[in-house]
Amino acid sequence: MTPQLDKGTVQPAKSKASPDQREAPLVKPAAVQINDAGQIWRSILVRMPQGAVPDDLRDPKIWRAVQASPRSALIRMDRLFVLAYDESWGVEALVKHATNSEVRLLVMKVFEFAGVSDNLYRDDTLEVFWGGGWYGVRRIDDHVAIATGFSTEGQAIEALRRSYPRVGR
Repeated sequence: MTPQLDKGTVQPAKSKASPDQREAPLVKPAAVQINDAGQIWRSILVRMPQGAVPDDLRDPKIWRAVQASPRSALIRMDRLFVLAYDESWGVEALVKHATNSEVRLLVMKVFEFAGVSDNLYRDDTLEVFWGGGWYGVRRIDDHVAIATGFSTEGQAIEALRRSYPRVGR
């Protein structure tokens, strides 16, 4: 709800965000991976932090840590393929302005698809989980990871099954 102002009155800017607003999570330099570096521009994959939404890309300050790292800093004309942590959405964007502390994007396409964390295998004790670029196996009770780094859900399921003792041998 927006407060109504009387004509002629000015209210000071609020120092804190309202409870309805949330702060966009910062992108970490390790989440930026160069796929291809050509003569004119680069093609880059960015994995957004958990909880990020496509609208967060409007905030140029989320790139502060990325721009502070020479290895991952984005430059004008970089083409970005941005993926949600759970890969439930993606964005194709072009860097239109970059400084040492912020990046402004031209968003060309936003799309949604089923996230990789939807309907992953689980039994009574263990479950397969998505780790933001790989699959893992963890205990359901305390979420302690048993094994991580699998490229497919099938590999993680196989590791889950191998973690149980064999019966009859």
